[in-house]
Amino acid sequence: MTAPAGAAPASLEELVGPSMAGRVRASAAALRARGGFVRIVVDSDADGLSAGAILVRALTREKRRFHLTALRGLDRAVADGLRAEKPKILITSDLGSGQADLLEPLADDGALVVILDHHVPVSRRDDGGFFQVNGHLHGVDGTLELCGASTSFLFALALDSLNFDLVPLAVAGAIGDRQHVGGFRGALKRIVEAGEKGGHFRVVKGLNLDGEDVLDALVRANDPFLPGITGDEAEARRLLREVGVAPEARVSEIPPDPARALASRLVALLLEHNVAPVYAEEVTTQRVVLGGGASTAKDLQALVNSAGRAGEPSTAIAVALGDGAARERARRIADEYRRQVRAGLLKLAANPPRKLNAVQFFDIDNPLVAAAVAGLGIIYLFDPAFPVVSFTPGHDGGWKVSTRATRAQLSRGVDFSVAARRAAEAVGGRGGGHPVASGATIPKEARERFLELIDGIVAEQLKAGRPVAAQDGYA
Repeated sequence: MTAPAGAAPASLEELVGPSMAGRVRASAAALRARGGFVRIVVDSDADGLSAGAILVRALTREKRRFHLTALRGLDRAVADGLRAEKPKILITSDLGSGQADLLEPLADDGALVVILDHHVPVSRRDDGGFFQVNGHLHGVDGTLELCGASTSFLFALALDSLNFDLVPLAVAGAIGDRQHVGGFRGALKRIVEAGEKGGHFRVVKGLNLDGEDVLDALVRANDPFLPGITGDEAEARRLLREVGVAPEARVSEIPPDPARALASRLVALLLEHNVAPVYAEEVTTQRVVLGGGASTAKDLQALVNSAGRAGEPSTAIAVALGDGAARERARRIADEYRRQVRAGLLKLAANPPRKLNAVQFFDIDNPLVAAAVAGLGIIYLFDPAFPVVSFTPGHDGGWKVSTRATRAQLSRGVDFSVAARRAAEAVGGRGGGHPVASGATIPKEARERFLELIDGIVAEQLKAGRPVAAQDGYA
């Protein structure tokens, strides 16, 4: 990517309002005022790595030296390691607000700490040397409107308006966090509109299917996962015959009438399997087509995400920054990643999660795809009345926990950012994240007690009928 001539087509104030824009500008000014090496820590999913690529490009343009690390979460051991490094400047993205208490000692030691995050904050500290650039602190919904990548994009814009050419990465990160479902909203919608106005991509409505051809797209479909079609070539061929679509046709080249017939059948299939309408209707979606039309923001986030999940964050960052060789490697990784996700979903389709009073849970041995299987399963496979908790063996002998809810469950009061944190801390672990999707790490022996606690907390939330986070003062 090269910086285009001219100013950005929208100001920070237009994108996120004066309150958050002011805090973004203040954090960028603080970075500018303090010279020297910059330490960067990001999450290793599509959002965090897209954010990392934005920061790499923006700091390179500033001629600043930096060191970036991608992590699967930030715990006390990581925070202690960072403190031992004694960085003068630390920037985190797509993590940090949920671990602000672990990062505050760095600021107390004299470091400039800039958190560019969208998770629910556990602390409201935001002072001269400790910046939390987080939509939740400015009335902007961090679950639906801003992600780590888009928040980092705002920071890059504050450094230089020419960084607006990084807007495709902001949108890719948002799609990685499923913020496109049901249409772009609020600040994200304004970012997308400005990106399209600036000529960085086109937004078109189209079938939400990806593959070499439409048959391949149906058989390998994970998102949407198509019960009875995904993994079954014979059924996919039968469906295509019935709607008059050639199996070898490219998805983007299917004529309008057959495309509508195929979309209608897929929506009906999903609704028959109790998939919520907001997700079923994503069979057709807003596709953000990048320059040249050969790729979309969804394609980009899939490559970045799979490389990061596979333990190759440098490949993911290189893909995000346009490296062709890295893209080819990431494509091979992504194919295998999708296969493993699909295998996990098909296994759970045959062996559904176990139910407690308020939540359902399952075990999955593959840490690479655990979060994806939980997130897609709760949408396309599992009983929609029960939020889901999954357990994966951790590298330290404990358990890694992923929790997922649907938007309908959120509207009924479920808030995993609170439930996961409270249950994990009660058993000697740590947890937190979003109301809709959170994680936790817990000791091995604490599993049954954790399940009992999180089930009880979610039951209380459902009884109260409104997010407990609001009662905690962080929503």
